[in-house]
Amino acid sequence: MEYQKVILSIALITFLSCKKDKKSVVNEPILSPVPADTSLFVCKNLPPAPQPFGWRDSTVNSDKNINTFMYNPANPNEIIFVVEGDIFGYNKMFSLDVPTKKTTFLASISDFPPQINKSGWILYSTIDEEVYKIKTNGDSLKKLTFGNRS
Repeated sequence: MEYQKVILSIALITFLSCKKDKKSVVNEPILSPVPADTSLFVCKNLPPAPQPFGWRDSTVNSDKNINTFMYNPANPNEIIFVVEGDIFGYNKMFSLDVPTKKTTFLASISDFPPQINKSGWILYSTIDEEVYKIKTNGDSLKKLTFGNRS
């Protein structure tokens, strides 16, 4: 009899502990479409362009597109620089005095970079295939070749 009470107790505990949960049915609200706000799609004037972060647009001044530069060995305060060609196809060579920030136009040159010697003479070729020498201050220009055969 004792054996039957133990089996009955285990069956009763198992039966009572195994209940199925009844899921409650939740009535979800039906969402209706919200009408679109048409004021967002109205064309308006564009805001002004943002300010650049310390750089300049190089297309504004064509003399700022630097192609190459070199220091003058005769005067360490001078830099010779070449800017990219303009609408006529010539590269331009300038001399910049660094302390005074004075820029001097020296010549229109070809695609080949100029050379400078220890005395401060600049040797360059033009688009017409002529070779010239000039001082960094822009004077003493001398043509070294003749007949477009440099």
